Amino acid sequence: MPRLLLKSGRTLTVSVPWAAPRGRFTLSFERHVIALLQQCRTVRGASRPAGITEDAADGVMRRAVERGLMRRELEPPLILGFDEKAIRKGQRYTTIMTNLENGCVIDPVEERTTEATLRLLALLPEAAIVFDKFHIKKHLNEAVDKVRRQEHRQLSASGNLTLKDSKYLWLRRHQDLCREAAERFRSLLIQDLQTGTAWALKENFDRFWSYTSQAWALKFLWDWVETARATELSPLAKAADMIEKHGEGILNYLMHPIT
Repeated sequence: MPRLLLKSGRTLTVSVPWAAPRGRFTLSFERHVIALLQQCRTVRGASRPAGITEDAADGVMRRAVERGLMRRELEPPLILGFDEKAIRKGQRYTTIMTNLENGCVIDPVEERTTEATLRLLALLPEAAIVFDKFHIKKHLNEAVDKVRRQEHRQLSASGNLTLKDSKYLWLRRHQDLCREAAERFRSLLIQDLQTGTAWALKENFDRFWSYTSQAWALKFLWDWVETARATELSPLAKAADMIEKHGEGILNYLMHPIT
C-alpha cells in the first residue's frame, strides 16, 4: 500500500478501497494467501510461496477469521459435526464443531475428552447422534493393520517374511494397486493368514452401508460383531466392542448419511 512520511517522522499507510484498513496487502493478495493456507499443513508452508513472513501470514489468517465471524449467521444449525484435528506435535488435538450444512466452523475446543463432548450433548437431548462411514472405516483399517503387525512379528521371529512391506496392500482399494502389487496381494489372500481374515471381515462390513432396512442392518451388525469376536484376534475384538457400543449411532448413518 502507498505510505506517506509525515513531517513528524511517522509513517502513514494510505487507506484504499481494495485493502483492509491499515492493511499491508491488497484483498486480492490476501485471498491468494488464504488459498495457500487452506492447502498447506502449516503457516510456514503457506508463507514461503507467498513471499511473506509467518507473522504476516498469521495476520492474514486472523483477519479472514474475523471477517468470517462478522458474516456468520446466528441461525442455529440443524446438522452439527465433530472432528479432531492435530494442532501441534506430540499428539495435541483440538475438537472442531462444524455446521455440516454449509461447512462453517462454529467453535474449536482444545479438549479431547469424552466428558467435554457429553457436556455439550447434554444441551441437545433431542439430537440423533451419527457415526459416519469414514471414521468407522478408519477404525477397521487400523484393526487390520494391528493384526498385520502382530502376525508379522510372529512370522518374522521364525524367519518367515511373508508379510514384509505389505501394509498398504491390505489398506488400499484393489483398483488402486498396480499389476505387480495386485498379483502379490492375491498370493497373500490364498494363504492361511490372520491378516487375511481381518481384511475379509473389514471388506465384509462394507455391505452394511447399502442396507435400507434398519432391522436387517441391525442383524448384520450383531452377526458381524459375533464373527469378529470369534476370530480371537484382539484388534478385531476391540473393533467389535466399539461397533457394539456405538451401534445406535452407526445405524443412524443409514437415515442421516452425513460425513
